Amino acid sequence: MAPIYRRHLTGLTRLMPGVREALTHFHLGGVSMGVATNKPQLATREILLHFGLTEYFGAIVGGDAVTYLKPAPDALLLALAQLGVDAGDALLVGDSGADLGAARAAGMAVILLRGGYSQIPVEELGADLVCDSLFDLPSAMQRLQADA
Repeated sequence: MAPIYRRHLTGLTRLMPGVREALTHFHLGGVSMGVATNKPQLATREILLHFGLTEYFGAIVGGDAVTYLKPAPDALLLALAQLGVDAGDALLVGDSGADLGAARAAGMAVILLRGGYSQIPVEELGADLVCDSLFDLPSAMQRLQADA
């Protein structure tokens, strides 16, 4: 990790609206959660610690913990193994084509959020559902379960 990046990990980083509310909702509901990112593992942990979010996650997998980055499924499969969850029982919440590709390759359902890293409108990527914000996530998950 470049020293300048390490020194400025959280300087301009902001949580998306609804992050704490969604994490608290699912944590209190007993949902196992993990992070699988292409960011380096150390940087990911440092960012999560800065925002007080590590307690929510049973797995935190950075891109340097796997051989292939998303859209390969490696990080997701490692996180699922650490959580003890089967891919068919899991859901990826992401914001990019790389997230969608990784989830599909792992055999997971996908909800994508608008406003993330996608150059293509997320509605065109083929997710199971698209949400405007994390505030919509609990109802979106209920819709997915009802359709299953």
